[in-house]
Amino acid sequence: MSEGVGAMAMKTAYVVQPFELHRKRLRPGRQEAASTESGAIKKAENLAKRMPGAAALKVVADDETGELEGVTILGQWGDIPDDFAESLQGG
Repeated sequence: MSEGVGAMAMKTAYVVQPFELHRKRLRPGRQEAASTESGAIKKAENLAKRMPGAAALKVVADDETGELEGVTILGQWGDIPDDFAESLQGG
């Protein structure tokens, strides 16, 4: 049987998460999509020049259910909240 574990359709997306200062606290700005890993990194680097900080993320999700399988931080520039990486793990 060729079906089984491989039947799940995984979708990989690249996202840039900028951070803005609000009442002296860092908070996530509006996420921007990128089509490639290098594009996400470039976009995050550029955003971090105009904003307090930005992170480039690789998001893997189940295409059918939309359930997150995992988030990887490709890189981060500038000021990022201390608990940012933890918040991505969903815990």
